[in-house]
Amino acid sequence: MQNITSAFSHPPSLIETKYWIFFICGTPKTTLLDVFGRQLAEHSIKHVVRLSHDMYPTENLEKDGVQFHDWAFPDGDSPPPEFLNQWFELLESIAAKKDSASKPTIAVHCSAGLGRAPEFVCCALIEFGMDPADALALVRKHRKDALNKKQVSYVLGYKKSKKRKLSLSDGVCCIV
Repeated sequence: MQNITSAFSHPPSLIETKYWIFFICGTPKTTLLDVFGRQLAEHSIKHVVRLSHDMYPTENLEKDGVQFHDWAFPDGDSPPPEFLNQWFELLESIAAKKDSASKPTIAVHCSAGLGRAPEFVCCALIEFGMDPADALALVRKHRKDALNKKQVSYVLGYKKSKKRKLSLSDGVCCIV
């Protein structure tokens, strides 16, 4: 069996919160989509957020119940507000549908898994109650070299868009 890290340019990271587990990675190699599919199944991942224009066939993964959310934006840029709003709504929806003791895992990827994907996760952590500097430190602790200067500035200056029903502030995050 192929090692999962061989499907990506950088090994995936898992960040666990009170409501979700984020699986941060780069775009899987097209020739290793079977490895990616096994990893999605192993973590019971039913949602994949694609933030880059790197496209790969999804039909076989969709047959297994995986939904793809395509919110591509240019590498090095900050996320458009409409994509963040859709992201937060997705997270709230997933948390509301949770029907077991286990937390849902959501895969989030960009090309290398070092810019847009970690930035999206940081924004979610902040939106649901975490301090921006703490969110940045948490993600960077497990995604070495994550986020360029522009993205770091964006994360540190990010302000919650609205009051959310869910809050991470009473049991922030632990790392897997």
